[in-house]
Amino acid sequence: MRPKDYGFKTVKTGNKSHKPGSPLMSYIAKEYGLAHGYKGELGGWIYDSKGQHIAHGWTMFFYAMKGQVRAWAIQQGLIKEDMQL
Repeated sequence: MRPKDYGFKTVKTGNKSHKPGSPLMSYIAKEYGLAHGYKGELGGWIYDSKGQHIAHGWTMFFYAMKGQVRAWAIQQGLIKEDMQL
């Protein structure tokens, strides 16, 4: 089944290669995403509450939303302000 079969709209994103990540980066991105209405679906695609594709995988979601995710993670005490991700 494809995302459209579940009612999700997808966009053409090209063949972007994945950037390097870490388990911590994926973890805080997923925590942020789930707390703010994003969800992961089939094949690792992350969608917003309107069903719009945002990224492929939580690490790429982190890169797409880096400023918001980082600020939220610091506020929640998940990372320290001086941590490099």
